Amino acid sequence: MDGNDNVTIYRDVAGVPTPTEMNMASRAASQLDKHYKGYRWQVAVRGAVAIVRNPALSADMGYFINLNDPSVTFEDAIMRAGGEILERHNLRRGNVDLTSYAEEASKSPW
Repeated sequence: MDGNDNVTIYRDVAGVPTPTEMNMASRAASQLDKHYKGYRWQVAVRGAVAIVRNPALSADMGYFINLNDPSVTFEDAIMRAGGEILERHNLRRGNVDLTSYAEEASKSPW
């Protein structure tokens, strides 16, 4: 990563990701941070699935992306995932509004 504290590439319980999976997750996390600046993101890629989460909003829930779906590009799917997560929590897309983000994060039971 580039030293950004807002994004995390995380390992799931299935083992160590391949270099390709790490590269894809890193690209996705950088893209999310660029377009949704200030929000915290976690991204994992395992085989044909990418998982995007915002740990401040939910420790368990995330957005799963089928990487074998030919109808969308990887970049578009990542952007949609981040936007959908924010919209589910009534947060705006784009740069973070820290007050709204903190209020929504405090509602999380986790």
